[in-house]
Amino acid sequence: MGQYVARKRARFYSGGRQVNIPWGAVLDEQDGSLYWQGRPLCRISSQNAYDYFSRNDDGNGKLRGQLVGSGMGIPAVPALQAARARGLVGVELCFL
Repeated sequence: MGQYVARKRARFYSGGRQVNIPWGAVLDEQDGSLYWQGRPLCRISSQNAYDYFSRNDDGNGKLRGQLVGSGMGIPAVPALQAARARGLVGVELCFL
């Protein structure tokens, strides 16, 4: 069981309901799903998880979120998403 932190305000639909999670809110992770106020929200591998939340197990989730938001995160992730959008399924990137 881990924790994630909202790196920006999260507004999206989940399970047929609108969610509005403030910046800095702490979410719980259990069995690969994120929970907000005890209710399941999304899988940690979902696009919403990538867009709005950062892992916070070490207490540095807000800093990690600021780095991702400033463009100093992993720059290859948008390239990977673009490749998959073009139909290149199974594309993987290696970091040396």
